[in-house]
Amino acid sequence: MLRYRVASAEGRRVEHTTPIGLVQRFPKDEDAWREIDRLGILIRINDNTSLSRVRFNALAEHYLKADFGSDAVRPKSENTTCITEHIVRGYLIPRWGGEVADDIKPLDYSAVA
Repeated sequence: MLRYRVASAEGRRVEHTTPIGLVQRFPKDEDAWREIDRLGILIRINDNTSLSRVRFNALAEHYLKADFGSDAVRPKSENTTCITEHIVRGYLIPRWGGEVADDIKPLDYSAVA
């Protein structure tokens, strides 16, 4: 059995197990790890965890497509679409694009006033 932990949607770490095979078939740890590599289990585990933590640039592009794309529920004017895309792609994505969206803290404007 391969035991590993994955972050849940709430941020807690949850333990998972994946059966690899019988000890008779894999008597040494090296044999079991070779089988894990052959099956590509570690790659799938790492892909799943990366999906749960969305980066800001992916979230921003989804926002532009969903709210300002051709199939938006409420279409926007061409001027509004152009300005919003300029702000998001020209300022927001370059500033926070590579960060995980959940890790970005809101700005505290009460200290400014």
